Amino acid sequence: MSIPTTKKGPSRSNGLMTENQKIVRQTTNLYTSYSIFLKDFGGFKFSSLNLDGRYYFQEALYGLVGIDILRASGDGGSASDSKIALGVGYDLDMSDTMKLNLQAKYADQIVIGAGVVFSF
Repeated sequence: MSIPTTKKGPSRSNGLMTENQKIVRQTTNLYTSYSIFLKDFGGFKFSSLNLDGRYYFQEALYGLVGIDILRASGDGGSASDSKIALGVGYDLDMSDTMKLNLQAKYADQIVIGAGVVFSF
């Protein structure tokens, strides 16, 4: 079974995501995220797992390398595909507990993201 690819595939879908960041050193951390896409495509449900290592060049600017794993499942079975990811990002402090995260990443396609990060 192969993963179906279309221009309207899971990369252009809404979903639910959970993220975790583990600080290894002051300049290095490990980052994981898991996403479930809400819309079916061609009878398939999609999910993705991302594992990234981030290296901070400055306090807020970082480069990343990681692996992105996409999984498709449907009546005919399931399949997964993995890609090496490279990217850059920037964490802009908004307060002591909140940051704006901007990131561009390439793993078979360019993905540009923005999000708000809360620290507990």
